[in-house]
Amino acid sequence: MPQLPDPSGIRNRPASVALGELAIAAGVVGESLTITSGFAANTLCQIWKYYTQMLGAGNVIHVRSKRDLKDFAQRIASVRAVFVYAPRFYQDVAWQIHLAVAGAMSPRPPVFCGFQHDDPDLDPGFTLPLSNDERETTAVHNWVAGQGEHRFVEIEYPSSVEHDARLESILQPSSFDRIGLDFREQRIVEALIEGAALLRSAANQDRNDLVATLGDYEFVRRLLCSPVVRPNRELCEPLAAEMMSRANVYLSVKLGSDRRNPFRVPDDDGYRRSSNSALKRDAITRRELADLGNINSRMVATLIEYLQRADDGYARYLRMSCTGDPIAERGWRHLTPREVASSLKSWSSKQVRTHFDRLHQRGLVTAEREQMNGPLNYRLPEELENVGSPYSKLPALQSLTQNHTAA
Repeated sequence: MPQLPDPSGIRNRPASVALGELAIAAGVVGESLTITSGFAANTLCQIWKYYTQMLGAGNVIHVRSKRDLKDFAQRIASVRAVFVYAPRFYQDVAWQIHLAVAGAMSPRPPVFCGFQHDDPDLDPGFTLPLSNDERETTAVHNWVAGQGEHRFVEIEYPSSVEHDARLESILQPSSFDRIGLDFREQRIVEALIEGAALLRSAANQDRNDLVATLGDYEFVRRLLCSPVVRPNRELCEPLAAEMMSRANVYLSVKLGSDRRNPFRVPDDDGYRRSSNSALKRDAITRRELADLGNINSRMVATLIEYLQRADDGYARYLRMSCTGDPIAERGWRHLTPREVASSLKSWSSKQVRTHFDRLHQRGLVTAEREQMNGPLNYRLPEELENVGSPYSKLPALQSLTQNHTAA
């Protein structure tokens, strides 16, 4: 019998961890999902290590080379999870899973990747992308530190999966057209609901005929509407938008009219005065943007110290991308720059390359002036700033119940 992480307490686990457990359970009932992540390697390592310990090292496969691909091809039905380390191997893994000839309820493993797909249209499967949310990262590490003994449960393969009649209005394709989900997003919702039903059945030691309930749906809906879930579209870069927002605050100081600002540099080539956005020199370098993402850097501390003295400093601080609620205006000038910096989101040099440089090289990120004598401001196409979860329009539980009663 296959084993799964003990579902007890799953509702208290970080959303990214719980979604992975639901994907693993969905694989048992024949629905293979891919979960991609923008988390830093140390965070991702903690999550993957937990899945490996719960499933058993012999029930997972790590794809790092072509040899691993050959091994996986012979173990598709028996593997409970696949961890892919490099983008060049993902397509082979996904195609092997979805081309495998098997019955409707045959197990198919989920795939976990530490990278985002360059082109979702080339993906033969169903991918759920997770973003590098600062709060979620903290939640994962706090959860890992507070874990007790690892436990798992053994389950039987279900013979069938049924759905509560009130879920029909959600799981029918026509319903997803109405609320703005595409076919892939629909399949992701359905697979996760079935995974939730399997975990609930295992926790309650129910018989092996599964019935997905409204409670399973509501649990999945809340997870999919969490900030960690990002749209399954290439043109969506919330982290790049946050980078540019902080970069624009920095440029408003560096290229502003105040000659006493701490970042001012000689303007021998007239860069500040030029309205030509096609100048070869970038408004901000990769090194500067990486330093702005390091909330412990001297650059961030210097910038905050300058803003604390400026008349409009607090308004500009609010545009620097906070991790949660910003510091109240009444007391922010009395805090040290380091204390203020701790409220900001952070990013790494690697994330600058993958979330900013890629867009900049494709011409999707531009720097222009709002005024002739004003500082340069980065702009991002509107569709790239769409940071909301595509599942936010899923109807709440109360709405489903009321609609079914009225019918």
